[in-house]
Amino acid sequence: MEEERKVRVAITKSDDYDDHQRKHDLEHFLTPKQKKKPSFQNVELSKWLKPILFAIVLGLVFGAGLMYFFSDYTADDPAESGGQPVSNVTDDDNSDEAEGNSNFTMDGQQFQLIQYGIFSSTDNAKEHIASIQQTFGVPVFYVEKEGQYYVVGGYITSSEQESKSIDWLENKGLVRLEDFLVKDWQLAAVETQVSDDEQSWLEKGETLVGSFSKEDFRQWIQQMPDRFKTSPFVEQLSQLTNESGDDFMTEKTMQLCLSFFLAELP
Repeated sequence: MEEERKVRVAITKSDDYDDHQRKHDLEHFLTPKQKKKPSFQNVELSKWLKPILFAIVLGLVFGAGLMYFFSDYTADDPAESGGQPVSNVTDDDNSDEAEGNSNFTMDGQQFQLIQYGIFSSTDNAKEHIASIQQTFGVPVFYVEKEGQYYVVGGYITSSEQESKSIDWLENKGLVRLEDFLVKDWQLAAVETQVSDDEQSWLEKGETLVGSFSKEDFRQWIQQMPDRFKTSPFVEQLSQLTNESGDDFMTEKTMQLCLSFFLAELP
C-alpha cells in the first residue's frame, strides 16, 4: 500500500509539473514582449534634434538663394573692366540731364490783337487767310482756342499802337467792325524744363517779343532746336518771315505769332 501511494503521488506531481510547464510555454509564446521605454534623456534629445536640423537645412537653402540673388547687383571688378570704374548712370539718365537741367519761365501776357474772323475748322480759317492776303496784302495767321479758330494779326501793347494799326488797315481798304476788330487777349505763364542750349535760344525769343527786329527774328527761326519744330506755329512763323514787306503791321504780326509760339511750347 505504501508503495502504491508513493507511485500515485509521483504521478500526481508529474502531472502537476507537466501542466505548469505547458502553461509556462504558452505564456512564453502568447504574452507580448514589453518594449523597453526610452530613458528621459533620449526623449528630450530627439525632441530638440529634429527642429535644430530642420532650421539648419532651411538656413542653408535660403542663404544660398539670397547669395545668388544679390550676386547680380554686385559691382563689377574694376580690373575686369579694363581698370576703369563702372558707372551706374544709364544713357537715359544722361539724356534726361541734358534735356532738363534748366528751367525756362515766362510771365503771362496781356495785350490786344487784330481779329479778322473766327471759324469752326482749320480749312475755313486757311481759306479766309488766303482771301485776305490776296485781296488786301495783310499778314495774318490763325490760332486755336477752345475749339474755335481765330484769324489774327498785330501785337498791340499801347493805345498809340492801336491807333497806328487801325489807320494802317483802313488805308489797305479794310473796314473796322466789318473786316476786323481790336480784341483783348491773354496768354498764360510758361514754365518748362529744357537744356542749356534750348534755354539760351528761348530767352532770345522772349527778348524779341519786347524788342522786335525782323532780321534777328529770321536768324532766330533758323537756329530753332529740333525739339520745338513740332509746334503748330512753326509753319506760320516760317511763312511770316517770307513776307516781302518791312512795314509796321508785318512786324507786329510776327511779334504776335512769336508770343503764341512761346506760350504753347511742345
